Amino acid sequence: MKQGKQFMKAIMLVLALMVASYILYNVVRSASSGVPTAQAVLYAASDGVSVEGFVVRQETVIPAAYDLVLPTKGEGEKVACGEEVAVTLRSAAAQERQEEINQTEKELEQLRLALAYQSQLTDNEDVAQRIASSAASLAGQVAQRRLDAARTAGQELRSLILRQSVGASDTGAMEDQISQLQQQLDSLEASAASDTKSIAAQSAGYYSAVADGYETRLTPQILESMSVSDFQGLWEEAVDAPAQNAGRLIASAQWYYACAVESRYLEDLEVGDSLQVSLGGEVDLELNMTVTRVNREEEMGLLVLSSQDHLASVSALRRLNADVTCGSHEWQHTTFLPQQPEDALLQEQPTGAVLPGSAQPGYNSSVLMEQPAGAALPEQPTNAFPPAQPADASDLPRIAAPSPAASAAGRAADRAPARAADMRTDAPVSSGDESAPILLFDDDPAPRTQASRTRMFRTGSGTAMRIQMNETETSRSIEEAKRRQREKEAARQGICQKVLLEVNIAGEESKSGFSPQDLWTVLEEFGRFSHLEAVGLMAIPPVSTHPGENLQFFSEMRNLFVDISRKKYDNVTMAHLSMGMSGDYPDAIACGSTMVRVGTAIFGPRDYCQK
Repeated sequence: MKQGKQFMKAIMLVLALMVASYILYNVVRSASSGVPTAQAVLYAASDGVSVEGFVVRQETVIPAAYDLVLPTKGEGEKVACGEEVAVTLRSAAAQERQEEINQTEKELEQLRLALAYQSQLTDNEDVAQRIASSAASLAGQVAQRRLDAARTAGQELRSLILRQSVGASDTGAMEDQISQLQQQLDSLEASAASDTKSIAAQSAGYYSAVADGYETRLTPQILESMSVSDFQGLWEEAVDAPAQNAGRLIASAQWYYACAVESRYLEDLEVGDSLQVSLGGEVDLELNMTVTRVNREEEMGLLVLSSQDHLASVSALRRLNADVTCGSHEWQHTTFLPQQPEDALLQEQPTGAVLPGSAQPGYNSSVLMEQPAGAALPEQPTNAFPPAQPADASDLPRIAAPSPAASAAGRAADRAPARAADMRTDAPVSSGDESAPILLFDDDPAPRTQASRTRMFRTGSGTAMRIQMNETETSRSIEEAKRRQREKEAARQGICQKVLLEVNIAGEESKSGFSPQDLWTVLEEFGRFSHLEAVGLMAIPPVSTHPGENLQFFSEMRNLFVDISRKKYDNVTMAHLSMGMSGDYPDAIACGSTMVRVGTAIFGPRDYCQK
């Protein structure tokens, strides 16, 4: 029996050694291999449109006997049939009396609850635990926008705090105070009988203290047959609120958002689809809504969305701006790169050399593959892009030039890292610095001026990383609303999105970017963000063919960089100055560039005759 146990132990020991050896072998192999695991980053792009529309509900106006109305229920609070929702008052004196009645009732409720806790909770430690639990419950209700439950939790918390502040000997004093408040309340209610009337709900529903006249003009039934022209005519109509009303009663939690949208955005939408909607203006709310109706006409169409969530947030609202996401697309960006020492891409190579790790000249080392998330990575085709022209012998000294250029400027060579950028691909090729964030290049020079459209990008982790830096923030493509959207996306991802602000330093119409004059306003705006941080500037001056041609622009960027650093804006850190490409980066480094991009010097000139 003992020999059998020893034999099993020996087998288990051998198996454990085999597993450990296998793991150690793979770790050593991965560390020494020239081609590590590919970095895969999942991107998602959402194509949306900014609209202005109406909030529609099934609702009825609650009549009142007098002009003065004092609600007794919260906005969007659920009420039962016959339950009091407000009181109507004949005069201002009656209103003051009613406010005093409400305050007295709240004080009585808190004192009675505290007195009950006085007899139930005799241990101070138990009271402290109940206070902590009640505070956590209140925070949760507020976070979920459950205002009714939050109001109840708040009253309980106040009563517990009052119980903690008094001792056992104070019970008699609390009873006397309750008796006095009750007598005061009875006297106030007797005086209010002649000029104050209670208003009760005629049916169960949700109460809103606002009535605007659209309760009968715009209903869910009318939306079912409304045309775009009729809907657009609502903006021109003058609708008056009904006289002597106590608000409105909303029949159910179902509410609608109707808006006019260009027909091209509605082509692929069907009833029942779910769209992401970001409401703005008086409410800051993001939610998913269901397509209830799509009315496509020649140029414009009517889009009706519905939801049963967050009614309390929109129960008092009618006209709202919104960003509606009409479509989204996901793709996976995979970068195949060898492990190599820092600045390896800048070392001299023999004539006809290609980027280390490439199978042959023209091998696309950074490929954009569109496929579902989690799909296996296919083998990369060697003819995915036109063959690159290998670097000539005359170009090789220029590829290795950052170190001499930095030395000539009195700076360390590693203060201006180079990044190999093949503009025929959709992503940059990183140098050996695996800790540096991937930078996104925008090689489309056309200004993006479609103010009515928004483009929202979010990043998810693939094998090992998230995108943490975008290198273009242009004044025409990303206005203030879109920067707020990017702030929300970064907050949702739990990251601080670092950005470089692009400056159109030469004022070229073919290039995007902020003008130096407009940049100051954008920098002040970053103080309002908690998940966006401007970490530097970037610029692409005109194409340079001779040394020194862009020194003027590089000097202006350097002066701008220094001026911003001295201003000390919130959420702005001038850590990077990205400027300089294959034809002019020695001049850029001499002017203080901390990041240069070389593409032509490594991959050769671009052949526009091939597709």
